[in-house]
Amino acid sequence: MDDKTPVFLRCDFDATADHSAIEAVGLVEITGRVKWFDVAKGYGFIVPDNGAPDVLLHIATLRKDGFKIAYEGTRVVCEAVHRAKGLQVLKIVSMDGSSAVHPSEWRPPAAFKSPSSNGLIARVVLAF
Repeated sequence: MDDKTPVFLRCDFDATADHSAIEAVGLVEITGRVKWFDVAKGYGFIVPDNGAPDVLLHIATLRKDGFKIAYEGTRVVCEAVHRAKGLQVLKIVSMDGSSAVHPSEWRPPAAFKSPSSNGLIARVVLAF
């Protein structure tokens, strides 16, 4: 058969999985929720359910796996790889946005009592 024949139709294709390549890369399956994701910056972080350090989620990975954005609170199952600064998502297995917080639902910063305001409530105003 020629090289253009799809792999699943080829007789010489070995369907047994070779896990040595996966083990060499050090893939880890992560389940967690999106801590934050900024499209303008092109990355965000996932907080794993097991209490491990945050996992980097790059927009290129998100788009490669067919997603446009990851809202805060979205449940994610992904495969991550160890990098110099920690874990980074390599593949998104699934995303469940039912628990996500859409930006239109974000609450403004909470009011707080300032020690210098004699008990009056002051609001934090951020100017960009």
